[in-house]
Amino acid sequence: MRRLSAFLLAGLLMSGPAHAQDAGEQAIALGVEALAHYEQGDWGTAYELFAQAEAHYHSPVFLLHMARCRRSEGAFLEARRIFQRIVDETFDEEAPTQFHSAKRDAAAELKALLERIPRVEVVADDSTAVGVDDHRGLSNQVFEVDPGKHVVWAERGSTRRDRVVDMSAGQLRRVILELPPPPSPPPPIDPDPLADWRLPLLVSGGVVTTLGVGSLVAGTITGALALRDEARAEELCPDLECQGSGLAVVERGRKYATASEVTFAVGGALTVAGVVMIVLPFVLSPATGDSELTFDPAHGLRWRF
Repeated sequence: MRRLSAFLLAGLLMSGPAHAQDAGEQAIALGVEALAHYEQGDWGTAYELFAQAEAHYHSPVFLLHMARCRRSEGAFLEARRIFQRIVDETFDEEAPTQFHSAKRDAAAELKALLERIPRVEVVADDSTAVGVDDHRGLSNQVFEVDPGKHVVWAERGSTRRDRVVDMSAGQLRRVILELPPPPSPPPPIDPDPLADWRLPLLVSGGVVTTLGVGSLVAGTITGALALRDEARAEELCPDLECQGSGLAVVERGRKYATASEVTFAVGGALTVAGVVMIVLPFVLSPATGDSELTFDPAHGLRWRF
């Protein structure tokens, strides 16, 4: 411990003016106390004291011991970060030899530490997110971790699978996580083969039915006019002998009667056809559309569906 104290003191007091030397002496006192805890294996307390010493006065010697504390605690990733910080640091020509020695030691210990950092490769489907603890990545990604237990996970949507692994120094482990396949999408709804012509048929049926009803009304009116003229003709043509105005009434009544018959026939046909067109879309099978409408004089209109 005394040798380290002298080592630190020489390095710090050679590197700055008087006010810096005062800070250096405070840092050395903390460093000596930290070293006592370090030699007892109290890595946590030693680290905190070395960190306080570093805060008073920067020295790669303090950083080197901080990295060693973290390594001894099993915090390999944090130790690597501190070792790398020392290795990346540059010193001028006037820097104490102790600084250069600390940098050389950090480089050698970093190289050895890199071979001891555990690594976990997480394998899952390409569409699955994977990770270790709070670290997230993609399938087949290798995660560097500290020794000890870690939660390896895979996630797709709301489905997640976890596995706890216990990693040792230098271990490379491949973890395969399989998630159940995502649910199949519902089958597409087959379009109704009749949907394209149902509405036009309904509209056409309504129009035809309206025309048919109109023709029936017209037939009724012309029929009434024919009956009126027939009664008038009987008054004007006693004993079936017609002259003058009586002949005109008879002729007009015949025309009304003919028009009534024709409009009744047309109206009836149009009404039946219109009703069929309106009803047809509702009785055809939605799945196949099978239906048959036939007419013959013996049996009339037949509808099979």
